[in-house]
Amino acid sequence: ITRVASAGPLANIMLYALAPETLVGWSQAPGGEARAYIDQKYLDLPEYGKFYGDSGDFNREAVLASDPQVIVDVGDWDEEYKTQLDDLQGQLGIPVILIDGDLAASGEAFRLLGAALGRQEAGEKLAVYADTVISDVQSKAGTIPQDQRLSVYYGEGQDGLSTMVAGSSHAQVFDMVGAELVAGKDSVQKARGGGTVSLEQILAWNPDAIVFASGSIGAGVSEDASWSSLSAVQAGRVYTVPVAPYNWIGRPPGPNRLLGVQWLGSVLYPQTFAYDMVAKTKEFYSLFYRHELTDEEALALLGR
Repeated sequence: ITRVASAGPLANIMLYALAPETLVGWSQAPGGEARAYIDQKYLDLPEYGKFYGDSGDFNREAVLASDPQVIVDVGDWDEEYKTQLDDLQGQLGIPVILIDGDLAASGEAFRLLGAALGRQEAGEKLAVYADTVISDVQSKAGTIPQDQRLSVYYGEGQDGLSTMVAGSSHAQVFDMVGAELVAGKDSVQKARGGGTVSLEQILAWNPDAIVFASGSIGAGVSEDASWSSLSAVQAGRVYTVPVAPYNWIGRPPGPNRLLGVQWLGSVLYPQTFAYDMVAKTKEFYSLFYRHELTDEEALALLGR
């Protein structure tokens, strides 16, 4: 197999890490800050849109014009979605491969994709990395006593009031390091991939720590009279997730989380996850993005 089309953002990252030379197009082309970390020769490949979700922007004609031998999608899907992919496969006459996007299954996902594309050695290399990271993080998280596990609010959007909900695929990084998201599905006004909450609800939760997505209010909460009354803000336990080329926590919840789970552990429980995050960041970017960071560039990413 030498020509592969991506049907979603998670597949973008997995395929680029494993076999970028096979890509004939992106579900969503790298943009903004991401373009600095992706090899220039792949940036202008066709863009197909996402097959799943309510965006309705999947361009079948563009996929067919690129003449892929297979289409790859990655995610946490139910039987209904698998049926939809069967239908897509029949309509296009092109085999569709669906890979499990669960964080804990990352190693097996890379092994399966490597085998499917005839790149077992590359798949095994990435799988060993994933298995090693996950095993180490789970082992360390297992030593944290239940009464010392932190409650965390994750804020997105300009005002920080959009959030991920506990139990979702986007929450797996928090679960794995032994932290508990305060927002549950019954406590948010549902939105795509999560929900929104009021500041009053966050004040009532009074989480031990707050993590913000890039582009959200971030460190500005210390200057906001309402946010600044939270214990986490007063204790300086407010963090912004590194984002380039992809958010280390999620959106998309892909292999980028393998670095994110190490980063999150190191900021929430620095004594338990005593990682050299400059070295960890450089290793990940070299392996998954083929981009060699300097120490200063790694520090700049981490310094967010």
